[in-house]
Order: sequence, then C-alpha cells, then structure tokens
Amino acid sequence: MAYYEELHEVIIADISKDSVDFFDANQFNAEALTLDPAIEVKDFSEIYDDLDADSQVNVHSYGGRQEPGMHHGHRATPEEKDLDRAKYFNYLHKKMQEVAKHYHRPILLAGTVENIGHYKKVNENTAIYYDSTIDKPFQSMDAKAKTKLLKETLSQNQQEFAKEKIDQIEKARNQGKVIHDFEEIKGLIHEGRIEEWVIQYFTDNLLDGEALNHWVIKAMDQGVKISLVLEKVEGIKQQFSALLRY
Repeated sequence: MAYYEELHEVIIADISKDSVDFFDANQFNAEALTLDPAIEVKDFSEIYDDLDADSQVNVHSYGGRQEPGMHHGHRATPEEKDLDRAKYFNYLHKKMQEVAKHYHRPILLAGTVENIGHYKKVNENTAIYYDSTIDKPFQSMDAKAKTKLLKETLSQNQQEFAKEKIDQIEKARNQGKVIHDFEEIKGLIHEGRIEEWVIQYFTDNLLDGEALNHWVIKAMDQGVKISLVLEKVEGIKQQFSALLRY
C-alpha cells in the first residue's frame, strides 16, 4: 500500500524569520526538496519592501545560519520586527497549505524555539501540521544528529498512539460526534464535517486499497487529519472512526 507508506513521510519546513527551506523526510533520512514549479514560496525580501530610503538595514545571523535580516531599518523597534515576522509567518501558513495539499503529506515545522513559538502564535493549528516539532534549525544539524532526531520524532509508539485514539473516539462517541460507516463517511467528507479520520489499518477486512486511497486523499484535501493505527489493539473495534467537527 504505497500511499500509506507515504503517510509516514513528512515535508519538513525549516523556518527562519524571513525564509524557509523544505526537506522530503521520513524516519530514516531527509533530502532537500525543490518544490514543484506550481508552488512558489518566496523569502520575505521578495514579497515585502519595508525599506526606508534613508535607513540602514541591520543584518543578523540566527542559530548558526546566515539570514538577510528583516526589512525595517536600524531604528526599528522589537515590536516592528515582530510585526514583520508575523506578516511573513501568515504568508507562510497559506503557502504551507498549498504544499501539504500538493504532496499529500503533513508539514513538520523546524526552527528555533522562538520562531516556532511565534509561528504557532500567529497561526491557528490545523490538520496540515505534524503533531510535534523540531525545535532547532534542521539544516544546521549534522547528518548523524538529523538521523537520530528523525527516528525519535517520526517513529511513534503505536500502542501509546492507539490509546490516545481510543480516548478520542470514546470522547467523540459520548458527544455523538463519531461515525463508523464508510458510506456515511464519504458523504461527510464532501460536507466538510470531519475533523479527524482514524483508520484501523491492521484488519482482516480492509477495503480495496485503491478505493480507500481515493477517499483518504479527498479527505486530506478538505483538511481532515488522517490517523492510522498500524497494530492490532484492544479498544478499536471498527475499521473506520470519523470524528466530526459538528
């Protein structure tokens, strides 16, 4: 099932205050990703021009990587610089949605603790982002450190993950917000009512892979979070559990 192997992969977005680098990654390795020409993600300096003709621009280095600096002059206050960063991170969030939709993979954010914190502050959490983050600039790490971090971040404990999903399903059931029937789920995908779709992949009566792939992609295009339980666990009796927004 090639598509489900893909679901274990992520796009790492290594963000700084005014630029972003992308990596195609899984729990074993990561390679720099050149985005499809249909998707253009620009640096801050390419889309915003806040330079005063009479200002000098400070250029700083953050976290071991050289950055062109923000585009307020040397008289800029910390508040103005934060506004610049918020402006760029709002732009990035919109572009991240295009990237996630195009590649059908979640976005794993990487960057300094400060930048990750600011990014989350100005952008609401959505289904396109991986649950955890890499709280350091990814490209500044050496190969050995990257390999260790990818394994720790992306090799989730399936039993713990399954228990978390069981709790979510039970909570949704108590609120009348869970559907298990596949035909009903297809209709709810079209209506945009599903928040998360939990799929018990370890089952004897899994639907035809191609048909399931089709609906998983449609769901992801609607912003649905896809959660795969890959081991047989007690507590998840149904193959599908769609957790509803309303």
